[in-house]
Amino acid sequence: MRNAIIALVLLLSGPGAPGWSLDQAAPFELSCASFPADITESMLRERYGEDNVVAGSVTGREDDARDGTLLFPGDSALVLEIEWHDSSRQRPRWIQAKGESGRWTTPAGIHLGMDLRSLERMNGRPFRLAGFVNEIAGMIQSWAGGRLERPRATGCELTIYMYPRPETTGPDGRFREVGLGTNYSSGHPAMQQLNPRVVAIGLHYGGD
Repeated sequence: MRNAIIALVLLLSGPGAPGWSLDQAAPFELSCASFPADITESMLRERYGEDNVVAGSVTGREDDARDGTLLFPGDSALVLEIEWHDSSRQRPRWIQAKGESGRWTTPAGIHLGMDLRSLERMNGRPFRLAGFVNEIAGMIQSWAGGRLERPRATGCELTIYMYPRPETTGPDGRFREVGLGTNYSSGHPAMQQLNPRVVAIGLHYGGD
């Protein structure tokens, strides 16, 4: 019942509602509340419009392409990739925005392109993140009790990945110091010098 109410509110007040336009500059919230675990592709079509929800190839953080759904495929600042648990497209496996910039934000206001030092200021203290040369490269592990710490939603997890600018990732320098490990402080001198940016914001859902 609660998810149905959320969906109705978003339909009436968010994208797809009467008077709403993609040209509006307002940010779009990417959260477990706006995309609950039981959202379906048909619900997305009702909310955002048929032309803005298309079947397509998605990659997420992986290199291999998979069948999925693209939300706003014609707008680089709004495009979301969605992979489903099965061909019925009734339950998402993950949803992700990625790139150097974009209009999707978390409830706390985190967006693509935001740098490590800005996140530290928002959090009020250093946080923990993975190194950049492993399968969870740059994933934020914990806000370490800071202001950005939030209870995790049941069946849905918000994930944020960071990565340094390409010119800082050569074989020499500070990049090597925070490459292989899975849990570094954002206050580490190498992290501070690299000052990585948010390159992906995603929602990951439990279950097979």
